[in-house]
Amino acid sequence: MANKFSPSDAAVSIFTFAKLNPKFTIKFMAISAILSLIFTIMLSFTGIMEFSAAVEKLNPNSTDLEPFYNALKLINTPVTFGFFITAILVSGILSAMALRKLVRNQETGFYGLSFGNDEKNIIFGNLIIALIIFGVIFAISFVISFVAVFFPPIAFLFPVFAILGVIFLIGRLGIWAVISIANHTIGIKETYKYTKEQFWSFVGAYILCVTLFIIASIFVKALLSFLFSAIMPAGTFYKAPANGNEILTIGTLLFQFIFSFLSSFGSLALLCVGAYAYHQIEAGEVKEQVQ
Repeated sequence: MANKFSPSDAAVSIFTFAKLNPKFTIKFMAISAILSLIFTIMLSFTGIMEFSAAVEKLNPNSTDLEPFYNALKLINTPVTFGFFITAILVSGILSAMALRKLVRNQETGFYGLSFGNDEKNIIFGNLIIALIIFGVIFAISFVISFVAVFFPPIAFLFPVFAILGVIFLIGRLGIWAVISIANHTIGIKETYKYTKEQFWSFVGAYILCVTLFIIASIFVKALLSFLFSAIMPAGTFYKAPANGNEILTIGTLLFQFIFSFLSSFGSLALLCVGAYAYHQIEAGEVKEQVQ
């Protein structure tokens, strides 16, 4: 039987890690903020903000699709495609950087950033996880839609089944990236077996960590928005930018940089949950072997 770990301790393990590794923590937060700023600038050239603003003005009861097609023309397809591909690659590289430190206590490459097998495994794993999530949601939607034909009230239970599906995936696959780095493989199949005995412990740890992260993010964003609105001159900061020009204002960019720097602590905290659980479980197994 696998060694038990405390879900509450795992959820807040970031504080112990940050205390023991302050330089790495600050470095990760700084790199995350810089990359987020770059992506914010890239976003301003995709046309996605203009598309969203145009769609919000559409009449949902109208059958005329021409306004929607006109809104689609606002999207710069090549830039948008490049934006998402770059985001996928950079996300994998940044996650691998953090996980190598958390799982193997290693820092390789340029400031911990590199592109090797770890990064490839994380990127491919992310794509597989995305397909699994899509498949689960599609399957739930299909089954409920089919049953709803004969028993309409069942349609109202879709959110319940969707939440249960997400909880199942969190409990069985939430730690997959940690296993990937530990075993030098994509790690999804191994993770499914690894989490079998402590499903609810993983669910509890991740839900608690996410809840704390959301609460902290809301508070920090509200506080920063209030300060920037009070300090920055008119026309230099937008809480909810509606187009590329508003995104590129100095106040909006500075806000994004500071908020990303602080919120990346929460991103690292989510990775710490799985790493903490993994080390606790492995330490117990080693102890049992020694005895």
